[in-house]
Amino acid sequence: MNKYFILAFMLIGNLCMAQIGKTFHGTASYYANKFHGRKTATGEVFNNNGMTCACNQVKLGSIVRVTNLKNNKSVVLKVTDRLAASNHRAVDLTVKAAKELGFYEAGLAKVKVEVIEKKTSNENENESIQIDSLADSKKDTIFTKLDTK
Repeated sequence: MNKYFILAFMLIGNLCMAQIGKTFHGTASYYANKFHGRKTATGEVFNNNGMTCACNQVKLGSIVRVTNLKNNKSVVLKVTDRLAASNHRAVDLTVKAAKELGFYEAGLAKVKVEVIEKKTSNENENESIQIDSLADSKKDTIFTKLDTK
């Protein structure tokens, strides 16, 4: 019995690892402002000024590099949400990420998406994802709180 449990555990672990390096191409769009402040599929509060995305092709919590194929600019994002089933785009980005990739005015871009890190199991993941958008004085307070847990 234990032998089968260990074999199953190893197989599942290998399947999770297999997503690292996964690459696909498609169309990227960005979130409408009405979603700012709403909860994502991971339970985190969506921030259109953050560096996150919605994607149906990789696991929630994965880290992806999205590259605009027109200008070769890229950003690194955390997958925190899912696209609607009727949405056939590869990825939906924050406004900040769309601006950094240079397609905010156009609205859509052809992109390459690469999984560069698998989902993590960090307990404080939800608390730290939006820190980049806070003022420096608030960052110090949050990191102090996290360090004392």
